[in-house]
Amino acid sequence: MADMTPQEACVEAARIIERDGWHQGNYYKEPEGDDFFSPRAQVAAKAAAKAAAPVCALGAINRAVSGNAAYSRPIALQARELLSKHIGTPNGRAFPYIPEWNDDPARSAEDVILALKHASQLP
Repeated sequence: MADMTPQEACVEAARIIERDGWHQGNYYKEPEGDDFFSPRAQVAAKAAAKAAAPVCALGAINRAVSGNAAYSRPIALQARELLSKHIGTPNGRAFPYIPEWNDDPARSAEDVILALKHASQLP
């Protein structure tokens, strides 16, 4: 995860959703474990599955900048602000509106991907 601009983070987040899939309700879709693995193998398998699990808009931004859907960095906050500006969040605030916007039953993966791409064009 080399240093990137907020705009580049939005582009990469869109690519992540295109590649790994989109999720509603949490930063990422929690992987399901296989009971036949040893405990150590289960941990490794879940970590690998989590790294490529479907993500929400914020999880995709986090993964773009940190490699982890649940871990943010300062550049992710700036990328969230770009997305907030694009989707027109009330008072320009990313929380709680981006998760509500992402989780709207009428929302689609394509909506989120396009919003991230358009946000990447903002200054």
